[in-house]
Amino acid sequence: MKEYLTTNEIKTISNDINVLNLDSSIIDSLKELNDFRERECLTNYILLTDSGKFENNLLTYYSRYYWLMSYIERSKVLKREDVGLEQQLFKLIEESEHLSLDVNWDVIQNIENIIKSS
Repeated sequence: MKEYLTTNEIKTISNDINVLNLDSSIIDSLKELNDFRERECLTNYILLTDSGKFENNLLTYYSRYYWLMSYIERSKVLKREDVGLEQQLFKLIEESEHLSLDVNWDVIQNIENIIKSS
């Protein structure tokens, strides 16, 4: 089973971020990020979460987890640690219960291992 969507897959589904129904302040915040990888991770997480173009299924959930965790790890590398990001990750974990998704925590652990080893 595929664990998460790549940037190209997300772009194919969501088309152009500028035409999505996202708050302009979110788009402006993304444009302010100078680090390409940091911007890519956050953009993908926001598209998966807020664009309304993705189904609430395990692949989307794992993808959201992957991209948020990647953003958090990249922020740490750039010395921009934020307690709010860790809280957002915790909320995402809690969200799996509300969505009635049968999350395989081994997949989540594998995603974390992939991110930490890259």
